[in-house]
Amino acid sequence: MKNDPLIIHAYVDGETSPEERAAVEARIASDQQSSLLYLAIRDLKITVQKHVQPVPHDELWSQCRKRLAEIDGREKAERFVTKYAWGICGAFLLAIVLGGVVNRYSPERRVQPQDLSRMMNLLALPSFSRQPQQAQQVIQQVSPLSKLRFQFENETPISVSTAAVSGHPIGRITLQDPEGRVALLVIADSDGVEGTEPMGFGSDYCAGRFADINCVSWQDAHCTMIIVGDRSFVDLANVAQRIRVE
Repeated sequence: MKNDPLIIHAYVDGETSPEERAAVEARIASDQQSSLLYLAIRDLKITVQKHVQPVPHDELWSQCRKRLAEIDGREKAERFVTKYAWGICGAFLLAIVLGGVVNRYSPERRVQPQDLSRMMNLLALPSFSRQPQQAQQVIQQVSPLSKLRFQFENETPISVSTAAVSGHPIGRITLQDPEGRVALLVIADSDGVEGTEPMGFGSDYCAGRFADINCVSWQDAHCTMIIVGDRSFVDLANVAQRIRVE
């Protein structure tokens, strides 16, 4: 048997089989170099056991388990995203569409009562015309993309003007009929007038009173139309009905 340090290490650690143990002991007893090697290895083991303290590994093992859990969680997340990628994209698209719908019908797109008063003041100095064609041009100027059309048979346009309030392009057409004057306001990029209530009876008109004057409004395309005048809500709705082209 050769002086194999590994087999002598195993002998010192008690990890040899009975046959190997007998062979190592015979070699140590008969060979001086083997005996010296055995003594050196034995003394080294005794010294290590005596002076080297075991290192606590609970915290290190806890960190290892945490890291392994993170890796496992990331792999699960990647598998989930890969499997449901189309569904996730669809959910994001739906959220964007819903956000647009909510934004479209948010209060910022509705005409506020104070803005209605400002519109009337800004449009107080109109240009004068008795030509219905000019009134239609004002409507197209305020809302180029809309297909709004009005007919003026019983009502005569006597003045037109344009302005912008709170981001809303607006046009005013003052109309004259046998009962007096009313004003038609065309307000682009808006969704109704805050503070008005539906008139009911199957109509799409809303009614309200601002600055001690009655108004009737309705929606068409991306515009809000308002008839304002010193008349009852029903009379104003009748004017709107006469001038509207369905």
